[in-house]
Amino acid sequence: MASCLLEEGKVAEAIAHYGEALLWKPDYTVARYGLGNALIRQGRVQEAITEFTEALKIRPDVAEVHLALGLAYVMTGNRKLAREEYDLLKKMNPAMASILSEKLSKWR
Repeated sequence: MASCLLEEGKVAEAIAHYGEALLWKPDYTVARYGLGNALIRQGRVQEAITEFTEALKIRPDVAEVHLALGLAYVMTGNRKLAREEYDLLKKMNPAMASILSEKLSKWR
């Protein structure tokens, strides 16, 4: 439901639904990832970083979350942490690593 709301541009409603899901199941990685993406769309990048980080504590093997976290770090200007995510992604999913690398190369 929350992901459909997000696709429809109903970001605040999606955030509410993700939050509700996390009340019932705090270790729900998909909800943390979705919430992080919704927060990004509201410009709440630091909060998104928190959600992505929590998701990775639960499932450190999800490349999509590493990419999202790396991109969020780029948005905040934290090149060092973005680079760490790139290094992890290079081993996990080279295609996703190249997306992050492109963003890092544009940001100097």
